[in-house]
Amino acid sequence: MTAALRQHLLDSRICGDVATDRHDNLRNIRRLLDGHPSCTFGLPVPDRTSDEVLAVMVRRCGIHPDPSYDAGPDTIDVDLCVAALVRVRDRLALAAAG
Repeated sequence: MTAALRQHLLDSRICGDVATDRHDNLRNIRRLLDGHPSCTFGLPVPDRTSDEVLAVMVRRCGIHPDPSYDAGPDTIDVDLCVAALVRVRDRLALAAAG
């Protein structure tokens, strides 16, 4: 299942060379920090700088780490994404079993 999921994420450009370009990713970080409802997912806005949020995105998603890189393609690491989805799957299964 994981191999098929991984391939789907790459084929659909959810991961790998993603459809969202770098400019849009950086704009979404700014929108998150500004509290824009479509970027906060209903969660509290973090008390962080854009560089700190970028560092989290680099660590968690594998996007390009250089804050001065502001145009062109961006990427999302497929293996980081699959690992996160597996963790969510396992937590949901545990909750459903309880």
